[in-house]
Amino acid sequence: MLASISASLPSANFPLLPDLKTKSPDLAVRIPFQQAQNPNSLQARVSVPEIAQKITVRILGDEKMGSGVIIERRGNSYTVLTNHHVVENNEQNSYTILTADGRTHSGRWLQSQQFGNLDLALVEFSSNQSYQVAKLGNSSALSAGDAVYAAGFPNWHFTPGLAEETRDWGLRAYRLTQGQVEMLSRKPLENGYQIGYSNEIETGMSGGPILNQQGELIGVNGKQKYPLIGIYAFIFADGTRPSEVEAERMVPLSWGIPIANLQAGSNSFEAEVDVNPFEDRAEEGVFEVEDQENPFGDLFEPVFW
Repeated sequence: MLASISASLPSANFPLLPDLKTKSPDLAVRIPFQQAQNPNSLQARVSVPEIAQKITVRILGDEKMGSGVIIERRGNSYTVLTNHHVVENNEQNSYTILTADGRTHSGRWLQSQQFGNLDLALVEFSSNQSYQVAKLGNSSALSAGDAVYAAGFPNWHFTPGLAEETRDWGLRAYRLTQGQVEMLSRKPLENGYQIGYSNEIETGMSGGPILNQQGELIGVNGKQKYPLIGIYAFIFADGTRPSEVEAERMVPLSWGIPIANLQAGSNSFEAEVDVNPFEDRAEEGVFEVEDQENPFGDLFEPVFW
């Protein structure tokens, strides 16, 4: 089903970790969709906010809520890319998909399409309406300092002294944030996370798109800034850990999965995916903890957003 998508995926090569000592760790600016239509702004000229709004969907399960991005259409069938942790643990495999026109559709997780150890999944829904499909970009061409845009549907709206759930908000819950690439991990973190960016990502925006300045899909949201267990939250896919200096630079960033990391499993999504483009390079400055799997014992579980 995804032959046409797989053929257009770029190679999974990332540049070496850039030196970002002089850059601010937090340059995110929220762009409400209506305000982003200023014709004098760069993003308006290339219609990134409009593209983001059209391709981003909300995925509502029995308990969990998340976001996704439309990546394929075949007749009346649409395929949505999201995070695995957004759709897992739903016994009925039944989801409500909210599209950009405010309509809702019945969706199902395509469990036969496996992505190995990547935190990715596909959801399918049917509609006779015409919805825009994301154009895949070349995430391997990313560099530190590149502008990126992240979209999704936060689960909560916070005001002083009040947290309001947005499940019934419809399109009012939609958010688009602007930031920049701050860090490209020299090898993938667990579950394929490799793009560190300054955008603010809120709970519920998992699975939403990360777009470049041309409005092309170059990644998928998945992890928020400042994890509860700090530097110990960062483990490479091969089980090793970044240096303490490197991990401290990772903490204040949101993290996404690059589209390039899909290519390793594009021919057979049932195979385990090794997306480490730097496995032959020497590991530098690894710090040790007593328990590599869970440095805080039973106090914490891995946290996804």
